[in-house]
Amino acid sequence: MEEIITANDIIENARLSSNATYEMAVLDRLALTAQNMVLNLLDRTYNDLITEYGEIPPDIKTACIMLATHLYENRTPTTGVHLSDVPYTIDCILKPYLRY
Repeated sequence: MEEIITANDIIENARLSSNATYEMAVLDRLALTAQNMVLNLLDRTYNDLITEYGEIPPDIKTACIMLATHLYENRTPTTGVHLSDVPYTIDCILKPYLRY
């Protein structure tokens, strides 16, 4: 499967230490999960996006990075402190790409 984002994108966005290699397996998994969530929401495959736009649009990549970072920072399904949905910003970024 082609990658929209990598673990290094999450490291940069989450401002993790560049030697966060101990977390690479987790970050790789979250990158793939975020990518799949976005592609499922858009009802497209990686290849569909390439065919439609010639490349992965930067805002879709940004949404994937933001979602993966959100998943990294909120790794448990619930907390006693704060429950929230995926950030509204991600919805706003992806809305123009939704098929109705």
